[in-house]
Amino acid sequence: MWLFDHFGNDQLPSSYGFTVTSDFLKHLERASVRFNSGGSGSFISPHGLLLTNQHVGQDCIQRLSSSGHDYVANGFSAVDGSRERACPDLEVDELLSSVDVTAKVNDGIDPETSSADANRKRVRQLHR
Repeated sequence: MWLFDHFGNDQLPSSYGFTVTSDFLKHLERASVRFNSGGSGSFISPHGLLLTNQHVGQDCIQRLSSSGHDYVANGFSAVDGSRERACPDLEVDELLSSVDVTAKVNDGIDPETSSADANRKRVRQLHR
């Protein structure tokens, strides 16, 4: 697993035959979302269409289902965008940027610091 700011471009060409550009990495980062249910996903269209795993959307799928339309058992495919179904109460957080805070949270923590003290210091450092 590679972070956006430490991507494995030195390994991709030899292993997979392609190189990922920094512009494409920025695009991928900005496409990331977190669902209010705790799952993650990605924007796949400029109109807000999201892609995620079925278990992340399961609650929404159940709420959209009815006795005449069991979307959990039978699935759903919209013929066009006007027939898409919106998830009630769905909220997603969009990732707008990321920052490496490693040095900031480790400032003042030496090897002799206990794990509990180090964690307390890191929390304080993040909230400065």
